Amino acid sequence: MAVDAEEIAIHNRAAIGRLRVCVLRNLPIAALIAFENFGGFAMKRLLLLSILALFLPLSLRAAEPMIHVVIAADGRAGFGANLIADYKNMERLFRENVPKSRLNLILMEMDDIVPDKILQTINRIELAAGDALVFYYSGHAANDAGNGGHYFQLKDDKGKTVELQRRTLLATLKDKKVRLTVLLTDCCNLEQPASGESEAVTKTATPEKMSPIFEALFVKPEGTVDITSSKRGEASFVDSTAKKRGSCFTWPLVALFEKHRDNSSITWSEFVDELTTDVQTAFLDSHPEGYKFDPPLNGIAFQKTQTVEVYGTLPGKAEPLPDAHQGPRFGIRAVNHPGGGVRVTQVLPHGPGWRAGFEIGDVILEINGTPINSEQDYSKAVDESPKKMNAKVVNSNDGRTLNVTFELGY
Repeated sequence: MAVDAEEIAIHNRAAIGRLRVCVLRNLPIAALIAFENFGGFAMKRLLLLSILALFLPLSLRAAEPMIHVVIAADGRAGFGANLIADYKNMERLFRENVPKSRLNLILMEMDDIVPDKILQTINRIELAAGDALVFYYSGHAANDAGNGGHYFQLKDDKGKTVELQRRTLLATLKDKKVRLTVLLTDCCNLEQPASGESEAVTKTATPEKMSPIFEALFVKPEGTVDITSSKRGEASFVDSTAKKRGSCFTWPLVALFEKHRDNSSITWSEFVDELTTDVQTAFLDSHPEGYKFDPPLNGIAFQKTQTVEVYGTLPGKAEPLPDAHQGPRFGIRAVNHPGGGVRVTQVLPHGPGWRAGFEIGDVILEINGTPINSEQDYSKAVDESPKKMNAKVVNSNDGRTLNVTFELGY
């Protein structure tokens, strides 16, 4: 049977108009009635295509991955303004980079930051397989190598210390079986036996779309990201300057996200390498000569830096550099030292200086036999050095003067 094109168009417009009116009341019934009352196979086929065109964009939007974030900043840890800054910085970070429609932000009440309620909060979250789940904790913690490793020291409603093993928290997060699991913790990692006891916000503008760096780090990767603010045997510090910017891990973390906001290709490996350097810098801003524990804390008398710890393997390792002249030549930042030479203030992880054993606090006296008396001398000597370089260095740990020979990056 021949079908008049104009008649099809009229019927089609009318049916779609009826469908739009009914959709808010009862989508399945509206669609069925419109389809059954629409005469002719060809016209029904056109109506079906129109329905698909009308609702396909909605289904596509619904499939966009969500980022679920739990923030647990335990103010009972006693760090005052710095911990409040951590809390607000992390909340602002996600609100300013993820559209409201794709963000599920859970801000835990302080009294709920106990083992059972933390795990219950995670278990109650409804997620799709393609979503990302992020848990952030700031507060007290320690490490018991013989009894489960890193653990969080929390307080119950009676002020009694209760503990939550990091591995228990991570297992609960991974049990949700989502595309990406991220555990970020800003807390100490000093050796201390576990006891066995287990158990207000600044408004920010909501973006219309997710920022490129959040797409790169929370949407594209798959796997697990498990990072804490200090390596085993170290304490984690807060900003002791008048600025009170927060912890020496969290405020550099937030600043780094803001620095690379438009970077759509950064990987977790690249991000953490830079974060490691920034955390060391934040520590030195607060404690230029290191920190002396008096009396010693859990056997530690002095700490000269704070080192980010990564558990397991990060997703999205950086591709090999295509050009041998990319990347750091030495990977060491140094400043003038009052007693002569230059003092190392930053060591780029996995760079040539890091591989050669340089540490923060070391003093470089000579390079290839040339005395180093200023930052200018140092930069010139590194730039002009052949690939194999020799340095005369005062070791920061024991004060010995060493000659170190190693290869630069290029």
